[in-house]
Amino acid sequence: MEVGRIFIRVNGYIPYTTLSFLSIDQFTCDILFRDENGKSVETEELNFNWSTDTLTYTSRELSPNCGTDPVLVTSPNPYPAPYTRGVPLSYMIACEVTYEESAESDTVYLTQDQTDQLRQEYIDTQKMLLPNRADFRLNGST
Repeated sequence: MEVGRIFIRVNGYIPYTTLSFLSIDQFTCDILFRDENGKSVETEELNFNWSTDTLTYTSRELSPNCGTDPVLVTSPNPYPAPYTRGVPLSYMIACEVTYEESAESDTVYLTQDQTDQLRQEYIDTQKMLLPNRADFRLNGST
């Protein structure tokens, strides 16, 4: 039997583009997978090898940055930026799943969008108020 196709889910979603997150958030990563016949595979039969990396110089590694359990729970751990960060936090999360002689892998990239970059500055500069994403929406026409 082969592993089949796998997809990394982060906080219950398969992230195709950006995922809303801040440095105070946590990522719960698991795998959505099927065997070559489209049937579910029991996780006890599989081996997991999680790895992560940072994609920008201010992001620093996720903590923890690797694992072998079916679920990886990890958090951003960026360098302090008391004045300005200048770039979004950005991470890569990868997992290789093996079963007997078969292996399959997937990689996702998580990068803050502009709204979360602005919200991140409130955290970085230790403001007492952290605005919601909706607080940055335009209320008029342009």
